[in-house]
Amino acid sequence: ARMIRKLQHELGVTSIVVTHDMTTAWYVADRVAMLYDQRFPYVAEVDEFRKIEDPVVRDFIEGRTTR
Repeated sequence: ARMIRKLQHELGVTSIVVTHDMTTAWYVADRVAMLYDQRFPYVAEVDEFRKIEDPVVRDFIEGRTTR
């Protein structure tokens, strides 16, 4: 995660990181997209994504098994 952040800042590269680890996602991301049911129902900046009230998103963020 630190290497990704370093490359983003030093070289200005764009990264796509696929993870279930939200700590890593919050650290490296400017925006978060959630893939669910073969769609991306939510794509938002980190602060906005963390505020989404949808129960499926809350379960994912908080590490609970989805419905």
